Amino acid sequence: MDVNSSDPYALSMIPDTKFAPELALDRFVKAGRFVSVHSAQIATSRDEVISALWSLTPADIPLGGSLLAIRLAIARLAGKPFRYVRAEPLVTQFLDQGFVLLADERPSELVLGAIGRFWRPTSDLQNVADANAFVQFHKPGFCKAAVSFHCAEVEGETHVSIETRVLATDARADRAFAPYWVLVRTGGGILRWEMLAAVKRKLRS
Repeated sequence: MDVNSSDPYALSMIPDTKFAPELALDRFVKAGRFVSVHSAQIATSRDEVISALWSLTPADIPLGGSLLAIRLAIARLAGKPFRYVRAEPLVTQFLDQGFVLLADERPSELVLGAIGRFWRPTSDLQNVADANAFVQFHKPGFCKAAVSFHCAEVEGETHVSIETRVLATDARADRAFAPYWVLVRTGGGILRWEMLAAVKRKLRS
């Protein structure tokens, strides 16, 4: 999707292979079998972009928010209620529901992480106290997931990427997670593209 470059908040999707920054994400989950990257170029400062990302709510991403609500409804039916508020920032809700803030290096990068059996209806999220506990967790049968929101200034604009990585703690968890990844990666992609588009809209308003 390309937008007229005269627009000061133009959003254009560019190939990820053209931009490969060093990421705080690398300290927590190395790139491996399960990786998803979505990126955009936005003609404004990275401070504004990362702030807009932090403040996004489910109401800002109608389709992705609906997909997320369906996933949480499945968990609720399985006996694990998750709080879901359309007008509250997504990042805040993720942190309240079992994710941990692995790195806060604003305005360049935010990294969130969670450990669980994501293929189960409840996700079986583990209690992870902090970034060190996340790194030191090696219990078999689980997956570590981390999401990076990275912003870098490039020629007066901001290259923003949302990268998700998942790493299993053993072969059994890897096999269990693989079919789930095939099932959810399209919906996850929709959610992330919609987040990038919502950031553009916020910055234009």
